[in-house]
Amino acid sequence: MKNMENKNGPEIHIGENTNATRKGNSYLKEMETAAGENRLEEYYQNEKNELTARLKHSIDSDDKELTDSILRDISALEDAYRIVNKGGNSKNIIKICPKCGIEYENSAKFCRKCGHGLVLMQCCGEVFRKNEDGSFDKYCMKCGKLNPLEQAKQALAGKHSEYINNLKSSDIIKFGSYTFETDGTKKPIEWIILERYSDDTALLLSKYGLDAVRFDKSSNNWEESEIRAWLNDSFYNNAFDKKERVNIIESNVECEKEVFGWTRNYTVTDKIFLLSTEEVSKYFSSDKERMCRPTPWVCTNKTVTEEPVSSNGSCCWWWLRSPGSYQSRAACVDIGGNIWASGGGVYDGGTAVRVALKINLNNL
Repeated sequence: MKNMENKNGPEIHIGENTNATRKGNSYLKEMETAAGENRLEEYYQNEKNELTARLKHSIDSDDKELTDSILRDISALEDAYRIVNKGGNSKNIIKICPKCGIEYENSAKFCRKCGHGLVLMQCCGEVFRKNEDGSFDKYCMKCGKLNPLEQAKQALAGKHSEYINNLKSSDIIKFGSYTFETDGTKKPIEWIILERYSDDTALLLSKYGLDAVRFDKSSNNWEESEIRAWLNDSFYNNAFDKKERVNIIESNVECEKEVFGWTRNYTVTDKIFLLSTEEVSKYFSSDKERMCRPTPWVCTNKTVTEEPVSSNGSCCWWWLRSPGSYQSRAACVDIGGNIWASGGGVYDGGTAVRVALKINLNNL
């Protein structure tokens, strides 16, 4: 069986021979009408009896050409009967979008998401219907082909794999969601890929300043800071759903703090973190690249002070996790993209948070 698009949407075609195809479609339409009037079995048996009688006569008269023609009609009748009898009528047949893989009822002709023409879940005259658990038979019982939904899924998987393979540093991807608009509306978070690793994991940094909170009430010690606790609890649970959280990889985050006048390096494990002064220098080659704009929500609902720096909008200060020159100061980046290693006051609630994390790209 073949599917053919026309201006009225997908149309069922049965058989390979042109005459058989035309006859099969005729049977199908008549059977759908009969099914709607609760006389499907009556119509099917009458047509079958008539064809059987004609077949007997053609065999007795040794008319091979007529016999072959009647056999094709019988095959078309049986195919049409299987479709309508298994589906009830064509209105119950499921359609899927071969581009998106989304399911629709038979009345839909085009995908509401991408506009692609829809196809029927059928093959070789057999209709794939949903099982009680919501799944379809994976293979056609007649020819062994995958059903169209599985074909669409495989095609999507191939496209996704190609998309993932082509991702590189500086590309933007969307993952999770957070408050963005002034009215509190959430939007997908945009991330800059800072580095892609050989195992298909990647280090990301939020494109925008997503919020504004103080680093801590008094200390620049990242391990014990309020901002670290907030990122790995409140932000983490608010920005990502259960499936997305599984995709976030715990990272070994290098830190430093001053102990009795000596600087001590140490490592903590975080899912969400801030960049260090070394990392922000490594991944951004200029002050312009480090400049960051806050979201409209941050500007309206927080105390972030933004100053015009270009025709593209305004930028904000944003925190780094490295300690500043005093215990009460943490490193940050100013509105012009300059790194302030000496830092700003940790108690400043007007500095934006630009979030960093590591994810598995294959699970996006």
